[in-house]
Amino acid sequence: MAPVTISIRRPTDTPAVFVAGSFSEPQWELLELTPSKAEAEDDAEFVFSRQLELPAGTYHFRFREGPEGTWFHDKTIPNGKPINKPR
Repeated sequence: MAPVTISIRRPTDTPAVFVAGSFSEPQWELLELTPSKAEAEDDAEFVFSRQLELPAGTYHFRFREGPEGTWFHDKTIPNGKPINKPR
């Protein structure tokens, strides 16, 4: 197991953002992410993140706006993301 941070940038800190994926127990359970102001001073965005302890593997996940809101994914990464994959 190794620490892995899942994060997504958003223009505001509301609504709450959740992640669900093949890594949770039970699978696809909603986990709330914590918002924080992006680090660059001129950056008006927020970073929603959560640290997890996961074994090596490939995981599928999506984000959700609020517990009943719209599902979305990070278009900058593939739908299945290797986590700590052995070389």
